Amino acid sequence: PTRSSPPTSSNTAAAPDVVLRDMGYFCFHALHDIGCRGAYWMSRLPATAGLVDRRGRALRAILRGARRNRVDLHVEVGSRAPMPCRLVATRLDDERAAANRRHRRREAKRRGKTPSKEGLLRDAWSLVVTNIPKESVPAASVWKIYAQRWSVEIAFRAIKQSSNAVKALGHRSSEHHIKALVLATALLMVLGMKVHARLRAAPEGVAGPSLEKACDALADYILKRNGMNLDEPFAPDPRHLAHDKRRRPTLWQSITHCLG
Repeated sequence: PTRSSPPTSSNTAAAPDVVLRDMGYFCFHALHDIGCRGAYWMSRLPATAGLVDRRGRALRAILRGARRNRVDLHVEVGSRAPMPCRLVATRLDDERAAANRRHRRREAKRRGKTPSKEGLLRDAWSLVVTNIPKESVPAASVWKIYAQRWSVEIAFRAIKQSSNAVKALGHRSSEHHIKALVLATALLMVLGMKVHARLRAAPEGVAGPSLEKACDALADYILKRNGMNLDEPFAPDPRHLAHDKRRRPTLWQSITHCLG
């Protein structure tokens, strides 16, 4: 269970919140603090974080010895001050694993290095660590919960595209100008998400709106208000904001396929 407005910081987490951490923000101190507050956390396992199970086996031995497509074990992460938690590893299908390994080999070749055997082994698995007990959430539901974090990535990508924030913040400027740009971007993000929430009630037969397209349409509308009729309402056609048809599976489809 989570509150209606789940926190994103370990300083505000409280029971029974579930904090979904991105792998780039994996921090032992922050995760331990979340647990001490009675809250729960989930994170993908970064390559730099070692772990052992109760039998003393490292991750490499655990994955190699797996006979099933899903592993659910109590482990300890870290070496200096091991943190007890739970590892949920789901074996990927051959196509997804091969794609991950091609990407790893391509990046290693670009950097003039050789991909490690452990890295190639990890490419065949989806690895999540959490402090949520097995009795509360079964292994099959762990990825379904963690997949909700993808909506956060979509929101940030939408605002970066619509506001052109990367280019705007890349110029030399004064401190006050930078702060004004950041605040304006934050306001655009709030407005864009509110517009997207209202557009979800699309007419029958029309696909759901894309957050990225909704933010783009709102940004264009605001830019065009300069010197034009300010009374013209913002009323985009929902058909123009619908998601494009994808040939490749979405992240959610990939995860559910792996779990299946």
